[in-house]
Amino acid sequence: MPVNIRNNTNSIEIDVNPNLKITASKGGYDVIYVDTGNSEAVAWVYVVFRSNQIVENTIKLDYRECFIMPDETGFDSATELRDTLLEWNIPPVAINGYRSSDESYQPLRLDEATNTLSDISFEHHKIHDSDHYFYADMVQLNDAATQDYMITAPNTTKWGHLIFLATGSAITQIQVYEASDKNGTTLQNIYNNNRNSLNTAGITVHKGTSGGSIDGTLIWQKKSGSATNQSREGMTASRSNEIILKQNTKYIIRITSGTDANLINIELQWYEHTRLN
Repeated sequence: MPVNIRNNTNSIEIDVNPNLKITASKGGYDVIYVDTGNSEAVAWVYVVFRSNQIVENTIKLDYRECFIMPDETGFDSATELRDTLLEWNIPPVAINGYRSSDESYQPLRLDEATNTLSDISFEHHKIHDSDHYFYADMVQLNDAATQDYMITAPNTTKWGHLIFLATGSAITQIQVYEASDKNGTTLQNIYNNNRNSLNTAGITVHKGTSGGSIDGTLIWQKKSGSATNQSREGMTASRSNEIILKQNTKYIIRITSGTDANLINIELQWYEHTRLN
């Protein structure tokens, strides 16, 4: 690890491989993680620096901004900081991430514009993985009219993780039932969020229900909206926290209107995933 004292005063310089500059945001600073290789004593040193201190693959460090974890021990001089890093003799190392496609570990890379690590949510990842699906529909209902949607989870351990959004232009009630014995009426088209993928969903959606004797157990409901001679107020019902559907189970989402000419919209979004353990 080439470490040089700058002017023998407050600063040192560390020459680094640009592929090993692994940083994360911490307040108004960035942080480089330097593995000391000594798990029994000091496990990490956090070298704190401002982004403008990186010039042509060289990091300029002021000893007064550096400290050791977990004891948060500071340094008394640039010389002490340099000697400590040389004693460890381990350069900044890349943080590797596991790539499941070929079961290898690859260095995490920085965003070129901001020099920060970028990540995406698991739900977003499932879109890229072509295992994320959606369905949408709209209907107009009169007072006391209902519209059922049946969601059928297959008998497999690849479970569906569902969120939904339903709106009405006036008084509207939404109910979700689990473990119905009814049948779906009209099979609906389901679409993959990745429009380049030919993957199809295991879950099915039907518009309308028939037969059977029970709706199932009511597990969620909401009623809202208003309607007067002067104006209307719409209703919005949503589940932003996913419901993990029980395998081999039928669900009914029932929409009931409390107003004539009620404009109803429903959107279902889900991904399908098999637990790893």
